Amino acid sequence: MLRDGVAKPNPRQQILTDLATFIQEKRSEGLRPILMMDANGTPSTDDKFREFLQDTLLEDPYYDRFHDMPRTYLRGSRRLDYILMDMGLVPAIKSMGYLGTHEAVHSDHSMAWVDFDEKQLFRGKINRPPEYKNRQFTLNQEDKKASFMKDIRDRVEKGKI
Repeated sequence: MLRDGVAKPNPRQQILTDLATFIQEKRSEGLRPILMMDANGTPSTDDKFREFLQDTLLEDPYYDRFHDMPRTYLRGSRRLDYILMDMGLVPAIKSMGYLGTHEAVHSDHSMAWVDFDEKQLFRGKINRPPEYKNRQFTLNQEDKKASFMKDIRDRVEKGKI
């Protein structure tokens, strides 16, 4: 940021600005974001984090369900770790929560988790590969193979993978 001529850089604000831009871009593509983050603050104590939530229209389903802000940092007393998401995903949540410190991962933060009902989340349209005998083409069908490879290359290029 200093190299870009920013006299008094604020990296935390910049990451929130960049995330908000990224989220808006993905929403314009028809996607519904889920963001897990160590916010180093709470919406009630951090104006910038609260503004970020308002600007991105992300929900905090844990708080909405339990009206609780558990400590998620070993050396702190506040909730710093969040799973935020598009409101359209919230009805598909089956359960969510936090593990205890050092459960599953060795970290000074608690691990957050969410479990979705996949039928509700994907509205019954789940991409399951068909059995071999039911597939649309085989590798010895050159025209279909070429079309498939072109589609894959286009997707890789578009997604900058």
